[in-house]
Amino acid sequence: MNIKTISILLLLATGLGCSNLEINETNFIRNRSDTILYTLITQSPLTTAQLAEITQYSEAAIVRSIAELEADQQVEQHQCAQQACWQLGHEYYKQNQEYADKVRGFSLAKIDADLRSHQVLQHRLSAGTISVVELRAKQPQTTLVFFGGNGFRINPELLETIAKLLTPTTSLFVADYRGIGASHGTPQVQAILNDVNELITYVDQRPDLAATKTVYYGFSLGSFAAAYAANHIVPDGLILESTATNIVDWINGNIPWYGRLVYQVRVGDELKALDNIEQIKKITAPILFLSGEQDRVTPIEMTRELYEHALLSRFRELQSFSQAEHGTINQMPNYQDVIQGFLARL
Repeated sequence: MNIKTISILLLLATGLGCSNLEINETNFIRNRSDTILYTLITQSPLTTAQLAEITQYSEAAIVRSIAELEADQQVEQHQCAQQACWQLGHEYYKQNQEYADKVRGFSLAKIDADLRSHQVLQHRLSAGTISVVELRAKQPQTTLVFFGGNGFRINPELLETIAKLLTPTTSLFVADYRGIGASHGTPQVQAILNDVNELITYVDQRPDLAATKTVYYGFSLGSFAAAYAANHIVPDGLILESTATNIVDWINGNIPWYGRLVYQVRVGDELKALDNIEQIKKITAPILFLSGEQDRVTPIEMTRELYEHALLSRFRELQSFSQAEHGTINQMPNYQDVIQGFLARL
């Protein structure tokens, strides 16, 4: 969730005449309209019932979102076998043609053919619910488990996200969160943490990776998953990029000033439980904190506070990037040198 998403929730609350704004795992982890649009990129046309089945939202919720999207010409109605169905509208394509083409053109087989140094494999964990992609190096020395940010999808974000993390001796694992991308189910906090535990257990028990150094990497919302993981199966190293102290501080920091004057914001108990301060206090593994000085979503002050709490870490390092905004640290010229320098110390 970011400033734009919270602003949308505030506008919806205004339209409904509400003075309270409830932020919970249902509307924080994924956006319903975005999920519908992504589903229509990958599978179209679809009926309301089919959209509800695929996305795990109620039909009533799908109907509400479809009405808003249709009003904005993001979707349009067609007839399919004597019943109404939905596909993307002309306005959506005007604004997002490049993104839709990337999603539809995404192919793990093509990535596998292009990456000569790695073999690309897909796994399904949590009884087939979670989609995991492994980029397996021929002679790995490091195993990197990457936890993406809010709304991260392997398709189409895989290569642009991890391109600068891959080396010929680095194997990498990345998953779609439950209910997002190619993973099924409903994105609830505890279920996602259970999936995280299953993923790191799978990596930990792989005999072919036993001699490698295991590093967890969490970006933004993924930093909560990575820190949680580090307290369940201790890695050789932990990298936290654009992290936050806890969900409550993060949400409060992203609420516009006018929202505080009009609304009482309530954060669900399941989100309140996500607290990186408490996790960081217990972590013994080396930690690399990465923060952008222009980041307005997760300000550098949050990273500095977490750094101060990492007292049990074998060693800790904080690297700030003067020109980086949220999500652009991996575009900075010295990014790879910082990552490789930390890995060399492990």
